[in-house]
Amino acid sequence: MSRRGAWGIAMVALAAFAAHAQEFPSQTIRLVIPYAPGGGSDILARPVAQDMQEKLKQPVVVDNRGGAGGNIGAQQVARAAPDGYTLLVANNSHTINPFIYKEPGYDMAADFAPISLLATSPAILVVPEASPAVAEMLERLGPTADRWNGFYARLVEGQLF
Repeated sequence: MSRRGAWGIAMVALAAFAAHAQEFPSQTIRLVIPYAPGGGSDILARPVAQDMQEKLKQPVVVDNRGGAGGNIGAQQVARAAPDGYTLLVANNSHTINPFIYKEPGYDMAADFAPISLLATSPAILVVPEASPAVAEMLERLGPTADRWNGFYARLVEGQLF
């Protein structure tokens, strides 16, 4: 092989390596929300997608893939190329789904890696206001009932939201 041929091969190899070593991201990012548009996860994720797009200088496409308690969207992300361009907005249902679905189609521990905490959300237990369960619960709380009753009153007034 001539010296010129060797240089040609080296330059092609170097160009291929340089093309492969592009800075991330170099293409559109797909943000999968495994719920219908307009829900809590969607409302949370859309401003995040917009901010990502501005900071990363790449398009971020919001892709709502609702169904099966979030399993359909999660399955799509689990099966996507592991290149960082397909992201999942996961929530607590994804940790519960393996216990309520025989085969959710993904393994949260094996198929995904956490990137960022987007939000936290309280979980509360409620009953109809006229339910005898409220009075019974307060009775069982005994001396601490006033403290809990105050919490209940604030909840009903909507001050916790």
